[in-house]
Amino acid sequence: MIAIPGFESGAIIFEDARKLICHALRQEDGQAVILKVVSGDYTDSTEAIKLRREFELLSKLDISGVPKVLDIREFEGGIAMVMADIGGVALGGRAGEGAMGLEPFLTLASRLAEILMELHRAQVIHKDIKPDNIILNPETGEVQLIDFGIAVLLSQETVGVVSHRELEGSLPYLSPEQTGRMNRSLDYRTDFYSLGIVFYQLLTGRLPFESDDPAELIHAHLARNPAPLTELNPDVPPVLEAIVLKLMEKSADRRYQSAGGLKADLDRCYRLLKDEGQVRNFEIATSDVSGRFRIPQKLYGREQELRFLLDSFDEVGQGLSECLLVSGYSGIGKSALIQEVHNPVVSRRGYYTSGKFDQFNRDAPYSAVIAAFRGLFRQILSESDERVAQWKADLLEALGANGQIVIDVIPEVQLITGPQPEVVALPPSEAQNRFNLVFLRFVQVLATEQHPLVLFLDDLQWADTPSLKLIELLLSDPESAYLLIIGAYRDNEVDPTHPLMKTTRALKELQDVVREVTLKPLQIEELDHIVADTLNCPPKEARELAQLLESKTGGNPFFVNEFLKALHTDHLVSFNHDRNRWDWDIGRIQERNITDNMAELMRDKIRVLGEQTQQLC
Repeated sequence: MIAIPGFESGAIIFEDARKLICHALRQEDGQAVILKVVSGDYTDSTEAIKLRREFELLSKLDISGVPKVLDIREFEGGIAMVMADIGGVALGGRAGEGAMGLEPFLTLASRLAEILMELHRAQVIHKDIKPDNIILNPETGEVQLIDFGIAVLLSQETVGVVSHRELEGSLPYLSPEQTGRMNRSLDYRTDFYSLGIVFYQLLTGRLPFESDDPAELIHAHLARNPAPLTELNPDVPPVLEAIVLKLMEKSADRRYQSAGGLKADLDRCYRLLKDEGQVRNFEIATSDVSGRFRIPQKLYGREQELRFLLDSFDEVGQGLSECLLVSGYSGIGKSALIQEVHNPVVSRRGYYTSGKFDQFNRDAPYSAVIAAFRGLFRQILSESDERVAQWKADLLEALGANGQIVIDVIPEVQLITGPQPEVVALPPSEAQNRFNLVFLRFVQVLATEQHPLVLFLDDLQWADTPSLKLIELLLSDPESAYLLIIGAYRDNEVDPTHPLMKTTRALKELQDVVREVTLKPLQIEELDHIVADTLNCPPKEARELAQLLESKTGGNPFFVNEFLKALHTDHLVSFNHDRNRWDWDIGRIQERNITDNMAELMRDKIRVLGEQTQQLC
């Protein structure tokens, strides 16, 4: 036990090589405290940085149910954060006790929802809700949510693909978006998923997903549905099961949108239990209205096109190779549509990777292809040691003495294969042919029956000729299989003489290799639903604002989003806390000089930026 000057250390709550959490008494006044200590060897480590950041965050919060920090001090053996001790025990200590009774569960669950409501109101995302981080004093009923080491003061953040060892949070309780394997940014609703896992565990006595393999656990969060709670515990009322499963929805847009809405449903369950002796069914989430302005991260009006893409992936899963070209104006939603394929591909254990051509970098050959495969290898490097070892064997066998050719453009490959011998220099045309053939074998190793590969290349109107030739080679080789190349381009910037059209014509000579989709502007019914979902109102109520959107944006999804954001920024759309709803005045919106020209709206946004930033736009 580390001796900390001024404190008498007590029972250990948690300890590993880097940190210690324990009960203690402050000697100057005998106050019971909790010490969170990072030992001397780690005082300049990530753990120490997290501890200081946690202290700063907690110092700014005055929320019942969140630890009250008293001090942070360095000493010879390390650094310690001092917190008031409520005298409780962590719920993690309930392991093996079985399901919690209905009344104590509802009391605890409502209190946790209330704590989350206050946290989210303070713009804090906890990101690590689990039984070990929930403290309950059984005598006083006091509840505390602890360990804010990875909490963030952000409305939204993006999580990249990393190894399961580097993931922030606790794997059994991690939301799908927090794994970094979804095409979704992470916001406060990640806490609802983790809380749903905790509720499931408390009500059934077991986790919904259990595996010793981290990759399997991640896949379960992405793709598997949990066993019904009522099968594991018949005493769970169906409506309470519905509440828990709504928290655990894979898509954040289908979860509860507010902790207040969750608390309202839990409190209703409690009242029914006390008043009627049972929790009868009722419609959940009727009070679930979020006061945060947020346009849902989902597609509108593209169901048929998405089905077309998924059908292509199904065919590729049978051993074919295909190219699917998606065209349309800038902002029409090409990238958003294609990225929607990401989650179904991953849930079926396929690989999805993407790269984007740059109009200002057209002299750099293969730029988008290289970016895509570098991203793919970051995914592969996050897999288990056994899987990475298998990739090493497969790559070395396929590439032979030519591995360095691939490593020269995708350095991440060397992290799997190890250093490779230099290759013999050849004249330019022969070197180009060698590169194409080696890269062909490289891709064929990656696209397999077990893991079909989807390669998304954006902005093909700016693709260089070598990249187009490589695409043609990948799709025309008879050995290519389990490969779907999806390309997006602006059809108004491509004429029949464009190199992309020449490649397309060449590929069309190969039967059933190329399929095409052209995206059109959104219709008024789809705009109804965007407004309704954003402002939590019936589509009929949204119609007048949707009509204005249509006239101002022409149904272009990017402009629709920017226009709605402008309305909120200008306080023409605002949340009425007294009425618990979003308000807007269509007359005021029409009176305000909001331009009919969306390009001018974007210029207005750029004008508010600093001069240096404007030069980058």
